[in-house]
Amino acid sequence: MIVNSTKYLYVNYCKSIELCLNEKDEQNMYLVLAGSILTGKDNKVIRSGAILIENNCIVYIGEKRNIPKINDKEIQIIDLTNFIVMPGLIDCHVHLAFDGSNSPVEHMKQSSDKELFELMQKNAITLLDSGVTTVRDLGARSYLDMEIKRMINNNEISGPNLLTSNRPITSIDGHCWFMGGECKDIHDIKNIIEDHVSHEADWIKIMASGGGLTEGTAMWEDQFSLQELTFTVEEAHKKNKRIAAHAHGTTSIKNVVKSNVDTIEHCTWVTKEGYLYNEEATQQIIEKNIYVCPTINTKWKKNEKRKRERIPQLKEMYQKGVKFITGTDAGISNVPHSDYVDGMEAMQEMGMKNEEIIFASTLLAAKGLGIGEITGSLEVGKRADLIAVQDNPYNNLSTLHRIEWIMVSGQIYKS
Repeated sequence: MIVNSTKYLYVNYCKSIELCLNEKDEQNMYLVLAGSILTGKDNKVIRSGAILIENNCIVYIGEKRNIPKINDKEIQIIDLTNFIVMPGLIDCHVHLAFDGSNSPVEHMKQSSDKELFELMQKNAITLLDSGVTTVRDLGARSYLDMEIKRMINNNEISGPNLLTSNRPITSIDGHCWFMGGECKDIHDIKNIIEDHVSHEADWIKIMASGGGLTEGTAMWEDQFSLQELTFTVEEAHKKNKRIAAHAHGTTSIKNVVKSNVDTIEHCTWVTKEGYLYNEEATQQIIEKNIYVCPTINTKWKKNEKRKRERIPQLKEMYQKGVKFITGTDAGISNVPHSDYVDGMEAMQEMGMKNEEIIFASTLLAAKGLGIGEITGSLEVGKRADLIAVQDNPYNNLSTLHRIEWIMVSGQIYKS
């Protein structure tokens, strides 16, 4: 699809170029010609569009006929006039170190760091092959996620832009204790946050409740008190780190909302007796602008019981105004890293329109992750994370199962 190299004249240099520059910078310049462009902002569509990219950054986007011409630059033209170009997808909740098998925890426990690192590289590539150009990894051990990120940024390996959180903060023998984040008191919590900051983790994650993958924990059980959660959030925010809270139980959801976390993962509203949705906590989620990642994934398409139990709560939350962002929990039992779009299709069960689901998977996701000024939409000044598909996904979401072309951080990955 790369037609040729030529000389092209352009103006309108990116005012916020510093947002796009990173260690991947190779000083390449591209002109992408598209049949249509879905900018990802306000559902805007540009027919017969063009995107000019320099230093990994979008410096012009608009109709092809309006490309300004001033400076003489070497440029590669990419002909995508038979395709729809749109922002790369964002997965807000993945586990690169889980293998998506029937027993991902056992596999992790039995694997050496070297074996896990190789698995994480493979899973990162699988996500990128699926059109996912940005991911937030929410649980790893031994700083492996930090090393994967470093290598991706240095162009040593291929992969999506990666946000890291490393070892989740958990209670003694708590959910995902085997990742190395056990804490018995606030002193341990303070130490692990400082350690994460010193290793340049992007996010902090805390396990507010038990989880389904860890033997000996229950999803409805609290793992930390409200005071401990509040301390954790305050410490993270002091260090300018956002914090994600794994919360299945109804009481744990109430507590993480009170403690002012930035995102809630799962938000299952479960008790020992069954499901117990709370309207007051939902209203607080909205008022506090907390994003919710319900981790809807491929298993939802096949599990009617789960849909009957969960969809009514989620539908009510969405109708009230909760900001849902797309995350698949890729890597957990029977959730491979290749099935991102299955989760998007399952979100239709909540009554979400295709354009709303795409928004939750691009710009809204980026805002929820704190990178809305960097990626998530195709605008001047943003990082060039683009994909191309055959049909308009606003009309046909399933077209996203086949990604025709991928650019991540201004570098062509698939053509």
